[in-house]
Order: sequence, then C-alpha cells, then structure tokens
Amino acid sequence: MDPHVTSVTSHLEKLGAEFIILDRFDFEKSGSIAISFAQNAALHLGAGRHLTEVSSIWWRQKPPFIVPSEKISEYYDTIFATQEWNHIQRYLEYKYRNVYSINNPSATLMVHNKIYQLEIASEAGFIIPKSIFSNNPKQIDAFVLSIEPEKAIFKTLTAYMNPTGLLTYTTIVDRSMINNKKGSIALAPGIYQEYSKKKFEVRVTVVGIEVFAVKINPPVDSDASIDWRSGITEDIYEKYELPTNVKSQILELHARFGLVYGAYDFILDENDNFIFLEVNPSGQWLWLERRLNMPISYNIANLLVETREKEIHS
Repeated sequence: MDPHVTSVTSHLEKLGAEFIILDRFDFEKSGSIAISFAQNAALHLGAGRHLTEVSSIWWRQKPPFIVPSEKISEYYDTIFATQEWNHIQRYLEYKYRNVYSINNPSATLMVHNKIYQLEIASEAGFIIPKSIFSNNPKQIDAFVLSIEPEKAIFKTLTAYMNPTGLLTYTTIVDRSMINNKKGSIALAPGIYQEYSKKKFEVRVTVVGIEVFAVKINPPVDSDASIDWRSGITEDIYEKYELPTNVKSQILELHARFGLVYGAYDFILDENDNFIFLEVNPSGQWLWLERRLNMPISYNIANLLVETREKEIHS
C-alpha cells in the first residue's frame, strides 16, 4: 500500500475516525467494489462493507504509470483495467460531489495542467519563467535564441516512465540539441523554459491553511541541481521560513486553484525573487515529513476528521 496512505490512516485511527480504503491494487484487503441497483441500491467497498454516510474523502491516487510487460496482450489488459476503474471513479466523483474532498477531483484535474498553472500563477502576481509549450522545432529554436545564455530546460507536460521504470527528469537543452532532435520534438508538445540561475529551490506543502516550507540546496555540479528529484534521497533539505508576504500570496493562489492540498515548487533567484515553477495537487511529502519532523500527514487526517465533527455539531 502507498506509505502516504498508511501514514494518514495511522493518524485517523489515533483520532478515533472510521474510514474505508479503496485500493484497486490490493484486491484482497481493499480493492473490491460493488455498486448494486438490484432491489435496494447499495454501494459496498473493501470486504463487503456497506457505505452509507460519507463525511469526507481523500482522493489519494497513485500515478497512472503503465509499464509494458513482455506480453503485449498483458499491456493492453492493464490499459483496459485502468479505463474500467476510471469509469467507476467518475461515478463516485459524481455521487459524492457535495462531500468535503482532499482535493476536489475537478480541481485536481485542472491544476495538473501545467499551462493553466503558469497562467493562473502569473495572474496572481507570481514571477514565472519565460516559457513556450510547443512541438515546433523552429519556434522552440527561436525561443532559445531569445534567452540568455541560449539554453533552456525541457520538461514533459505529463509524467513519463520508460519500460525499465525510469522517470524522465528536467533536462537542459541548447540549440544544437533541438536541431538534432527535430523529428522527436515534432511528435508531441513539451515545455521549454529559460534556465534561471538560483540560490536554491523551495518546496512548499500546503494543507488547508497550514504551510510547510523546505529549502532544497543540492550541490551545484550534480544532476540534482537541475532537477532535485534525481537526488531525492540526498541530504539536501532543511526547514525554511517563508517571508510573510510570500506565504500569504501562496495561500491566495492555493484558494484560487480550489485546492486543499498542494505541493508547490519555487526558485529563489539571484535577485531574491521567488519564481513559481509548478504545483502538484497529488505531490509526495512523506520523505520530507520523516526527515524534518513536519506533521503533514496529521494535518491531512485532522482536516478529514474536523469535517465530520462539524457535521455532528451543526
């Protein structure tokens, strides 16, 4: 099971909350669902538990990576099974559309769009990197030519895992690489952004109105200096105190996105400007919680329980 789920549910147990887990990857324990319209309509989750009243939902989902197997038929079977589960989820989203959620699925879907993220962050007053979303090698080359020092970073619009299980990280590209990869570039749009010199990066995890900021400072000559995720297990983290105005600005953006939970990434540039990079409404946090003793899981659990208590006393 996802260790993030285990961490949050341990706090739910301590808070005396009743909960049900639906995990499509664990049929024996919590991967069973039955929606019946025979006689009395009923919804059963997990080991046949009848679901009646729902006060809150945490839509914690694993990334939808589908790694090809040796047999092509198994690969397509996995795609089909994912589509079937998505069909069920769309119904659950509709049925519990008025229930307190972390996060609202519609908000999550929209915020996962990186073009939308940058547009809204810019409108909210954040500095964003000069960017182009394109599959046109000529326009991308012209963009790189227009920035200093004529190199950019490339990121995918969505997460990509190759057949061996390796993730694609942020990559530095220059004009020669773009001209040598015209065919590949034309296949699909990607994100090309100016390469910003930085003092360090800041990861900001927001739960409700609670803000947990971490300074990330990998060695300048390492791959992690380009994308810290490639050095995620290294000792490069420390707690960070955000300026009050930046914290307020992040909370305003968080509300504008319609999120309860979000993991934000920023750069502090050489002029002490906070530059918005992106937000992941389903981002990981557990490794930071454990390293720096940050009560992120507790705050998620507490929000889920507080909603129930408010209903009881209203």
